[in-house]
Amino acid sequence: MRGKLKVYFASKLHHASRWRKLRDTWTDLEVTSTWIDSVNLEREQRLGPSAFAAIWESNLQAIARSDVLVYYEQLNEEMRGTLVEVGYALAHDVWVLAVGANGTWQHAKGITSVEDNMEMMAWLANKLGKVRTGDSND
Repeated sequence: MRGKLKVYFASKLHHASRWRKLRDTWTDLEVTSTWIDSVNLEREQRLGPSAFAAIWESNLQAIARSDVLVYYEQLNEEMRGTLVEVGYALAHDVWVLAVGANGTWQHAKGITSVEDNMEMMAWLANKLGKVRTGDSND
């Protein structure tokens, strides 16, 4: 076995509890998203540009060391920063799984799109099996 599947979750901040629960219950995943433990960023109006630059740098480093980035969108969510994260993942040869994505970008090379949580879990389980066997082919 090569190790755990390293997953970065890119979503709106209010989904952080979902990713914390998944991290705590699916121990074969190594969740690299550190932002899920600091969800008060959305309410923090006093942060300046240098603080946000440091947060972005931390997030981008986490993406670069991940095996997969899960982009998670629900109906009527306006996605902005998550799309930056998707682009960064693609530029660093990180698999991208788009869950509930809306837009033509989801059909770009390197992106797999699924409709819902069940498909997401099945896809992650498949990738975990490939990580364990050392098979990096899709």
